Amino acid sequence: MATHTITIKEKYFNLIKNGKKTIELRLYSLPFQQMNVGDTLIFVNKGQSTTTTITGFVFSDTFKNLFTMVSPKDAGFNSVNEALDVIETFYPIERQLKKGVVGIKVKNAK
Repeated sequence: MATHTITIKEKYFNLIKNGKKTIELRLYSLPFQQMNVGDTLIFVNKGQSTTTTITGFVFSDTFKNLFTMVSPKDAGFNSVNEALDVIETFYPIERQLKKGVVGIKVKNAK
């Protein structure tokens, strides 16, 4: 099993650390294509880290379509509209369609 480390904004870091955010949303780019179920995924923010285990993946062409398969609450949002407003500032629809998107399901390591 491999170990991966990614940086995440403080709000979402805290939600993962507290077990309230169980899916991380990213473009399906090379670093995320190398992840597998069972791998360790370490989230980092401002010198802090929290360790999780990857339990699964959800794939789609866009985040809007991904939310037909996962709850925005699992990703740290109150609604699909809120999620898309935030996500599309990082990942415009053109980039989503070019790369595809992934929801990385995680659970806190014990």
